[in-house]
Amino acid sequence: MDQNQNQKQHIEEHQDSRLLPHFNKVLIVGLGQLGLPIAKYVKERGFDTYGYDINRKAIETAYTAAGIKQVTDFGTSPMIFSLLRLMDFYL
Repeated sequence: MDQNQNQKQHIEEHQDSRLLPHFNKVLIVGLGQLGLPIAKYVKERGFDTYGYDINRKAIETAYTAAGIKQVTDFGTSPMIFSLLRLMDFYL
């Protein structure tokens, strides 16, 4: 099942569209014991999932273990706001 089919199935299962806004890009900040499983879960549901962590190894693990796209430059304030504007949702 491809990403779009996963997302459509998820939306159908949670049909009340008033409660489930339409978004596709999700950024998970923190890819440790809680963040990585959440990122995997979100990606498995068909969302375009990005991850960031201050620990470079955690970012690499998320990419190799689950295909979570890497956000590497999150350090300067203007970049943070530019990046967040590109996302539909972030945790």
